[in-house]
Amino acid sequence: MRITERLTSFYWLLLPQFIAETLWYADWKRAKKRGLLFVIWELALCMLSINAHALFIENSEGVSGSQVHQFLSGYGIPTWGWSYIDDGMRFHVRSRQADKAQRLLLGAGIIVQ
Repeated sequence: MRITERLTSFYWLLLPQFIAETLWYADWKRAKKRGLLFVIWELALCMLSINAHALFIENSEGVSGSQVHQFLSGYGIPTWGWSYIDDGMRFHVRSRQADKAQRLLLGAGIIVQ
């Protein structure tokens, strides 16, 4: 996705909520174990929304957001920033857990984009 598409497709009024949720779900325990510099680094990643990865599931998959949330939560993967679009739903996971979330969902027969 080009930067112009990303800037025009984002709902800017939800930015404060997204940043707050990203701060809430940041990996503070991991950063704290590694030291103060990593806590500061995690904060910077939150403010730039770099530590969150967006996933998209089409409506045709036949699952609800709560089912996906419960499924991933069972594997210790938090989800946030849910938005429901005409043809599907988008949500966020920690960047370092994005591949695992995709593999789990694909293994359950849910196609993720």
